[in-house]
Amino acid sequence: MKAIFNIETPLKKNDVELHVLNESHKQELENLASDSRLWKYAPHPYHEPTVFKEKWLSKTKERVCFVIFYKNKMIGSSSYYDIDLNNKKLTIGYTWLHPDYWGTKINRQIKLIMLDYAFNTLECIRVEFAVDSLNTPSQNALGKLGIKQEGLLRNHMLLSNGRIRHTYIYSVIPEEWPGIRRNIENLI
Repeated sequence: MKAIFNIETPLKKNDVELHVLNESHKQELENLASDSRLWKYAPHPYHEPTVFKEKWLSKTKERVCFVIFYKNKMIGSSSYYDIDLNNKKLTIGYTWLHPDYWGTKINRQIKLIMLDYAFNTLECIRVEFAVDSLNTPSQNALGKLGIKQEGLLRNHMLLSNGRIRHTYIYSVIPEEWPGIRRNIENLI
């Protein structure tokens, strides 16, 4: 797998661009994240500014956070995380869009961009998605793209509100990627 921490951005397709998070994005992203509706299934109350700064904006080598732009307007974020260079796999998630963009094709474009980069540039052999068992909109969205659900991790994590979260795991492997790519492109 090629070095992931030097991703040249923006990654783009049509009117959607993904930029690696930097200092110039942080204040506007924090303002966008203040809507509590975004965080219904999140492990932490990211709409609270101190939590957002501590948990979201902190840098780790296991996560690459992107800022999403649509027609040059910042609208949300997504990440590569649980990056395992030795095993050529990573997870895509922590994706959120401002509610004005819910129900649009933008999330599909984001998934297409990120999956394409993961398989064709980073040469991943596995890309995962982890979804809260209560988050049926995200489960349905991944299913519509043709991404396979593998199973349920029971009592997977304890959320900051005390709820025990069960997590569905979805994945894509290189043999499936061409068909899923065509499916996503058809849906866009």
